Amino acid sequence: MRTKNSFITLIFMCLTIKVMAFEQVHYGDGAKDVVVNSQEPSLLMFPSPPIARVCHPSGVVDFFPIEESGNEMNPTLSSVEWNLNQSKTISDSTERMLKLRPYQDSQVTLCDIKLANSETVTLRFKTSSLIKRPSIEFVNVFSNQAKNIKKYDNDSLEIFQKLLSGGELFNFYDMTTSKDDPILKTTVLAKYAVTYIGTDREKYKVWKVRVSPKAKAITESKLKNVKLNQIHFSAWKKGKELYLFILSSNDISTEELMEKLP
Repeated sequence: MRTKNSFITLIFMCLTIKVMAFEQVHYGDGAKDVVVNSQEPSLLMFPSPPIARVCHPSGVVDFFPIEESGNEMNPTLSSVEWNLNQSKTISDSTERMLKLRPYQDSQVTLCDIKLANSETVTLRFKTSSLIKRPSIEFVNVFSNQAKNIKKYDNDSLEIFQKLLSGGELFNFYDMTTSKDDPILKTTVLAKYAVTYIGTDREKYKVWKVRVSPKAKAITESKLKNVKLNQIHFSAWKKGKELYLFILSSNDISTEELMEKLP
């Protein structure tokens, strides 16, 4: 009877996990910041089956193999769909998945997840009640899958041109933390204040950063440590004040962006 129930569960998952893509997050060297919902579980998919994981501090989130979730699987998760190659079996896909269960709100934990292909994925999970992120697929920036992604397309160029010209960005959500108390950073070259962050919730984020230069050559400087498919366009624009405009992938966190400022 138990074998029959397991078979029925796999058929149900196969029927409910179909067409819609997981939100992709690209990782590489170093820790990748990932914000997850603090109230509901998230479904995580890796390029290879996860075989071990450790988090510090513990108790912020925990992970469970899908096959052990049984009837506990959250209804939101069980109805998630993604684009499966028809040649792949449902069991092959579930082996590459983990269910992340949050236990604390507004907390941070650094996790190392060891994969069966000997790769270790380092993720800094941040829990928030303000974000809805039911499913994430992690892609290595050095993999063939990531390299096949176009660095930019006509849509991204049009978005960036509108950002530079001050045009209206339709379908972009304003996620700026505070207009009166912007995020700040100071380097040897300049002081920075992030005055606008927008996202289309799928592919892109746009950034407007006010710059107070300490060096005249600041506009010749480039962003630091940019990985494949992270930054699509950036440009300095001088008016009454100097601004840096950036179009990035949607999965870059504010902390990661600030680390790239020259």
